[in-house]
Amino acid sequence: MPSVTIPVRLKQPQPIEDTDDDFLVVDDQDGILVIGIDFGTTFSGVAWATTEELEDNPNDINLIMNWPGTGREESKAPSEICYNDNGTISWGFEVSPEADSIRWFKLLLLKDEDLGDDLNASPHLAQCRALLKQTQKSAIHVVADYLRMLWKHTIETIVRARGQTVVDSMVIRTVITVPAIWKGYARQAMEKAARKAGILDKRPAGPTALVLANEPEAAALATLIERGRKPTANSIYIVCDAGGGTVDLISYQIERVNPISMREAVEGQGALCGGIFIDEAFEQLCKRQFGSQWNSLSKTAARDIIRDDWEFGIKPQVRKNSGFKAFTVRVPSEINTKSTVGVKSGRMHFLGSDIESTFENTCHQINKLILDQLQGIEAGSEIHVILVGGLGSSPYLYDYLNETCTGIGVGILQSTGTKPRTAICRGAVLKGFLEDMQHPQSSAPVMVTSTVSRTSIGLLMDVPFIHCVHLEEDKKWCPLELNYKASNQVKWFLSKGQDVPDCKPVRAPFYHLLYPEQSLRVSLDLVECEKSDAPMRKTSAVTPLCNLSFKVDVQREDIQEFINSNCAKYHKLSFEVEMVPVGAAVEFAVYVCGRKQGARNVNVRFD
Repeated sequence: MPSVTIPVRLKQPQPIEDTDDDFLVVDDQDGILVIGIDFGTTFSGVAWATTEELEDNPNDINLIMNWPGTGREESKAPSEICYNDNGTISWGFEVSPEADSIRWFKLLLLKDEDLGDDLNASPHLAQCRALLKQTQKSAIHVVADYLRMLWKHTIETIVRARGQTVVDSMVIRTVITVPAIWKGYARQAMEKAARKAGILDKRPAGPTALVLANEPEAAALATLIERGRKPTANSIYIVCDAGGGTVDLISYQIERVNPISMREAVEGQGALCGGIFIDEAFEQLCKRQFGSQWNSLSKTAARDIIRDDWEFGIKPQVRKNSGFKAFTVRVPSEINTKSTVGVKSGRMHFLGSDIESTFENTCHQINKLILDQLQGIEAGSEIHVILVGGLGSSPYLYDYLNETCTGIGVGILQSTGTKPRTAICRGAVLKGFLEDMQHPQSSAPVMVTSTVSRTSIGLLMDVPFIHCVHLEEDKKWCPLELNYKASNQVKWFLSKGQDVPDCKPVRAPFYHLLYPEQSLRVSLDLVECEKSDAPMRKTSAVTPLCNLSFKVDVQREDIQEFINSNCAKYHKLSFEVEMVPVGAAVEFAVYVCGRKQGARNVNVRFD
């Protein structure tokens, strides 16, 4: 699916003002500050570094560990926001346990049909929708408000570390990660939220660039260059980014080492089967144990159990085959313990088998995603699965996958400490560093040389009608070229499963006939097909993708003249559309007369 980010590869910070320049030439004397934001469904993290630091050591990345509202160091802050009655906003750890806070709002950037039945039926998501309606805010607005608070804290933290003068002198490149399974409309919504949050506001050193990066790709960049990691040529690494909402898998084959060069081996996969489903399963377990009294608990009491006892207590330590090991949570004072089974010494006791059951369904789905990836990987390859993300740091998930995959010769890798949880924001910083043209690929510590398209992308168009090839119902007369055309035809120029080299994006040539006084604006209807064998004619399997329109930045007299058989004169505008797959999305650029059209002249619109 497409992203509104144009040009395809942003090598230099892109100005926010309308400009004909594709690239901004930056004087690197003062350096570039790269900020990576991992905006997650349940928790969000930020990392940062200067290009000078990354040149010396690509692992020299700073993490934000201190957050408003808590005195302890944490690698991430809750993706939670509250609009207070006095007009102020609380976010992250600042949110009061009794507040009507909005959570899971990242998911509402997706259409209902892309959320799935389980999420659409979730009471937590229903509450999120209700609070958005109550506050009269859209999902983009809420995401923007959260990002604004996160961004403000990020800049304040960096200023405290380096000084206002130093920060003001540096150009900022911001990389926000998004799930690879996100379609183009969701990526576009995230970009709108980032702009609304003020991330691209004018700064003393010049315009700030915004790059949207796939979460599993970012994680791969960070994890494969970690100290002690020694990938070998031709080995396969399946990066399993298991977060709060989504689980994304991308498989990379190592082409060479020192520096690491890798290509996407098979078409990536993902699903909405993240840690929130485990949390909901635990909440259902609590409801069964506490009975009807659970629903009458105060928000503070329920939050103490779910966040403190579960999220920060039980969940990170559960291992497979816990057997009869007991796990306990506090019993709130408003609970009548006499009528509650399993309460001892003021604590509710759960058997390990009960706790394990909350992980079972999600881990099963993740294991299936891994097995599906393995189907497309050549037999005999050395294969490792790298677990990253919040859920990716779970000991239970490691045990589960290690038990199921070891027998088929697949190794499971899980770093210790905060590395799995921070892999995405650290990788986002590396992604921003690698996007800089001033650093040639030959000196990059790690790079991705090619990606695999997850869908076929094409253009609805009319082609010369051929008897016995095209359907009669598609036959129509063209008054400009004075011949019969076949309508409803699709020209596919990016195929599902196609390997696309990073250095050679896919380009497809087209032309458009213009009347002498017609506006120099072209509108194209792009379509997609998720079937392996995409039809050449529009069918039910071919669905609308987006509308790509652009204003031609050339003089009319420079456009080729076309004269039909009636001697009527028109202009034949020839152009090329360039595409690069980015997870489930695609990034575009348009070329006219060999010249890339400026970003302000190109627009992508989703229905």
